[in-house]
Amino acid sequence: MSWRFRRRMTVFPGVRINFSIRGISTTFGVPGANINIGPDGAFLNTGIPGTGFYNRTRISGGQENRERQPRNDAPGANEPSFFFPEGTGAVRSEDNTTITSEGLRGIKETLLASYKEKSVLASEVRDGGDAFARAEGRLRRIRLIPFHRKIFKKTVAVREREYVEIKSSLEEARRQYKTCKVKIEIELEPNLRPRFDTLINAFESLQGCQKLWDITTSVAVDRVKERSAAGTSIERKPVSLKRAALNFVESDYEALHFENANGADLYLFPAFLIMFQTETDFALVDIKDLNIEYIATRFVETEGVPTDSEVVGSTWRYVNKNGSRDMRFSNNYEMPIVRYGEMRFRSVQGLNEAYQFSNATASERFAAAYMALKNELYGAKRSQTYTEKPRQRVYLTRQEALKNLGLGVNATLTEIQEMYKELMKKYHPDKVAHLGEEFKQIAEQKSKMINEAYDLLCA
Repeated sequence: MSWRFRRRMTVFPGVRINFSIRGISTTFGVPGANINIGPDGAFLNTGIPGTGFYNRTRISGGQENRERQPRNDAPGANEPSFFFPEGTGAVRSEDNTTITSEGLRGIKETLLASYKEKSVLASEVRDGGDAFARAEGRLRRIRLIPFHRKIFKKTVAVREREYVEIKSSLEEARRQYKTCKVKIEIELEPNLRPRFDTLINAFESLQGCQKLWDITTSVAVDRVKERSAAGTSIERKPVSLKRAALNFVESDYEALHFENANGADLYLFPAFLIMFQTETDFALVDIKDLNIEYIATRFVETEGVPTDSEVVGSTWRYVNKNGSRDMRFSNNYEMPIVRYGEMRFRSVQGLNEAYQFSNATASERFAAAYMALKNELYGAKRSQTYTEKPRQRVYLTRQEALKNLGLGVNATLTEIQEMYKELMKKYHPDKVAHLGEEFKQIAEQKSKMINEAYDLLCA
């Protein structure tokens, strides 16, 4: 029995993401029959394209549903929180199954279904290719026989018909395989396009950094024991940036691709981030949930200093408590302190990645461009969170950091995290925004000290 391709009628709905100052809304389906999910709820849109007949019906969400939702008025209940990884200093994200934003789970399921269908089609194409090669070989061999059309008239007709049918089926299988993608249309309102163009320009500047690294581990250093000027030791690996597309997503926008040395790569689109490991292991993060934080870092460089970096000082391999050269070591050599830029990608669902760039200005510009786009989308009047303000990393001992958090020297990682969240709820500048300037300055200084201590202990 010859191979036949069973035409598959699975049609994956197009996905349109409307990117406006009111937030992101998602539309599944085709004109005349689709579902729109956005800040005001879910609506079923029906009608006959081109006729003017149109109906829009709310099916969930919106003001009615919001009124039924229980409120939590406890202090700090609505404050942002972030994933802090357990372990021994690993800078990594949670599993991709948990990172996806709630509002994008429907798109993820559609992408998974599309990949599953494409895998079946790939198998069909392979089987069809083998069947076509066999049919072509049988037809070629019988044509080598003299007077084959007279002697084997019926057999030749059967083999020619089989050859044509298998070839046609194979072409259809290949066509369906090629077109089995989820089309994601991202619509940017006119006022948002300049913001995204600025982000692209900032990304191109990042690509021009002479050196860029993925920070894979970050642990505190006992400066007294190690005789070190640095309070944190990191492990970093060189990575690259580029504009890139994903094979299973069809979009008019090329993503901003951040290579990840110890996990899934990051692909930033205008409306969301994809953490991509494989076609079946990925996550979608709404930019509403994504924070990109810039930190100016004074780094003791033990390798060559990149030409686009700024040397801001120097130290010694072994130092005294006051930072001076420890004369007890004969091989004590001088090392430069370099100003680098660090960016952290975080979300409440568990995204946690960190990068270091030789050009601090370029990384600060990118983080600022991203936050400007996010603020434009969700309202420029909202106050900054602590993750949006550039911070200067300082050198602290572990004991000093624990003292700043009001903890003892034997505090566990869980205790540190809980105390950090409790203190930020109390001293976050937003909590005293209605008070006088003096209280605002105190809260800002206190929250800065808390953040610096936490960075050393749990970065």
